[in-house]
Amino acid sequence: MVRAIRAQLKTEKLTHFTQQPLIGRFEEITLPLVAKTNDTFVIRPLAFQQQNATKMMDHAQTWLGRFARLAQNDVLKTQNILLPLQGPTNTNPKLTGAFFEVSREFEQLGFYTIPHHDTKAISTFAKQALVADGFALQH
Repeated sequence: MVRAIRAQLKTEKLTHFTQQPLIGRFEEITLPLVAKTNDTFVIRPLAFQQQNATKMMDHAQTWLGRFARLAQNDVLKTQNILLPLQGPTNTNPKLTGAFFEVSREFEQLGFYTIPHHDTKAISTFAKQALVADGFALQH
């Protein structure tokens, strides 16, 4: 997913998103698509193709915790994070239900989530990182 998004942004001449570390109070997280323009913006694709719902939820909690700590330490604003999400390919109701739940959790905490193939939303977000008054994704 990162490779596809990077290629898309390069094609659109939106090359301000690069791999960079974000340094919080206690941790340093290197993310593949970070722009430090008028603020710090992150595109972090996440795949939820784990084989059971517990692992899927654990994966979501890891990223929720990381982003929450960066936001609490004023390193990153939650509204400046775009999460293209790839759900399970398996149609197991437990897995699809868990994916719906983790998507909802990200959104409740103020993160923008989109389907990983929504190239229009990715472009809009990347362009907004260049605008002085910030970003507001239209749902």
